[in-house]
Amino acid sequence: MIKIDKHVNAAGRKAIEKMPLPQRVYIPLIQHLGKPCLAEVAVGDTVQTGQRIGGAQAHVYAPVHASISGKVSAIKDWPHPVLGRCPAVV
Repeated sequence: MIKIDKHVNAAGRKAIEKMPLPQRVYIPLIQHLGKPCLAEVAVGDTVQTGQRIGGAQAHVYAPVHASISGKVSAIKDWPHPVLGRCPAVV
C-alpha cells in the first residue's frame, strides 16, 4: 500500500490553475503494442477535441483521438518513448 500522508495537504491547499493550451501538439499514431494506426486526417484539416484522427483495420489496435482542437500542420515521424520513432499527427 502506498501512503502519501506527508504530502497530501501540500497540494490540497493550493488553488487549481488553468494551464494555457499549447501552440503545437504531436499525437503519436501508435498508442500500444497492437497494430499501428493510419492517419484519418490530412494536412490542412481542422479537427475538434475528441475527433478520431487515426485507426486501423485490425483485430487489436487503439484508435487515436485528438486531444485538442486545431489545424493539422503535418503528419510525420516523431520520437516515441518506447518505439524510438513513429508517425504522429501535428
